[in-house]
Amino acid sequence: HVPEAVGLDGVLAAGQRSIEHLDGYLAALVPDGVTLPTDRMQRLRAVLAKADPSRLPGVVSRTLAAGTWNCATLIVLDRFGALDDVAALRKRTAWLDKMPPAIVDSWDPKQDFRLKSYGPDDFAALRAGNVQRAKILAALDAAGAPILVGTDTGNPFVVPGASLHDEIELMIAAGLSRPRVLRAATADAVR
Repeated sequence: HVPEAVGLDGVLAAGQRSIEHLDGYLAALVPDGVTLPTDRMQRLRAVLAKADPSRLPGVVSRTLAAGTWNCATLIVLDRFGALDDVAALRKRTAWLDKMPPAIVDSWDPKQDFRLKSYGPDDFAALRAGNVQRAKILAALDAAGAPILVGTDTGNPFVVPGASLHDEIELMIAAGLSRPRVLRAATADAVR
């Protein structure tokens, strides 16, 4: 993960070997000198409003220079962004019937401490952030940055096994080729 106090450039300069969830990339697109809120959702909305896409090539170059791998885990962020319609999410989550009912029940956003106060605007911001993360992942891929495939299983509606297939499809939808994603999930994971 990328601590907000350190930021993406800090972990890249320190030689961090991998980054989960593309942490820090959205904030790295915000011009220098902009103060961001500390509240998670207010921060996301501010980052989305102030991000400058022209900063992305520089961020990608610094990632390449650091040799840092990224494990995007798009699926966990996709699921969080869809928790405002649990009925629809249940329908599209494969192998949900294989999960213990008590676990599935615990994924109710009204019970999850991270989501209790979220409203429609918050879920919309999460989904908008996911669109931007897919663009970041595509830019990292286009530059040949090292990428891994992961899911962050254990989070709401991220079902072991099935979510790996979902992650692969989300990465392909972001613009990565199927062979590239399959290599990232297998041979690159070994590397």
